[in-house]
Amino acid sequence: QQLRTGASTTVTDIVQSVAAEQMEFFERPEAIRISLKNSFIQMSSLYFTKIMEELIDNALKFSAAGSKIDISGELHDTNMSIAIRDEGRGMSASQISKVSGFRQFERRFFEQQGAGLGLYLAKSLVEIHGGSLSIESTQNVGTTVTVQLPRVVEPM
Repeated sequence: QQLRTGASTTVTDIVQSVAAEQMEFFERPEAIRISLKNSFIQMSSLYFTKIMEELIDNALKFSAAGSKIDISGELHDTNMSIAIRDEGRGMSASQISKVSGFRQFERRFFEQQGAGLGLYLAKSLVEIHGGSLSIESTQNVGTTVTVQLPRVVEPM
């Protein structure tokens, strides 16, 4: 029997809400396609919302108008994976390995707002909650950020 520890959060509603807000903010109303299986994860809605805000913001910020962003999710035995795939400028292997706070890449070429904390914050929140965040990217092709989070598994 799985013990419920802390708060649990429904994934789909939050992802859809954050995606709608971000598409409106970036004036890209058809940019995001969502294909998620709903689940409860072991994390507060506040933290999960923050993670999704940071990751969706990055996907929209670093991809061109007219390109698509896909958010998909799969359920596994004890966790859920959520992948956010964009068709943006991508990151090098070196950049991915250096994901840390207060770091912006190629600042002299790409003007960005903020302190560069978004990806680091999302990664930290995921890891604090027993999950993982991985990045796969090809420069000038796109980036996929995959988050694995423990989910609430109902007893049989």
